[in-house]
Amino acid sequence: MVKNNNTREQIELIRHIFRIIVLVTPVAVITGLLVAFFLWMLDYATELRWNNNWLIYLLPLSGIVITMLYQSYGKGTEAGNNLII
Repeated sequence: MVKNNNTREQIELIRHIFRIIVLVTPVAVITGLLVAFFLWMLDYATELRWNNNWLIYLLPLSGIVITMLYQSYGKGTEAGNNLII
């Protein structure tokens, strides 16, 4: 009687583990693909920067543009940013 109950519990445990594996596998694949894409884009941006030294001089201008865009269109995000900080 006890042996039959243990077997049933083991079968339920195996089903549960299989169900978790089936649910986690797509998430793991998508996460891996996104990380690979990010690293590929980071490598591309680094290569672009090293091949075009003049891009460094655009950083202050881009900072000013981003600040102006943030002040114009980002009014509702100030509270959220303050909560993060």
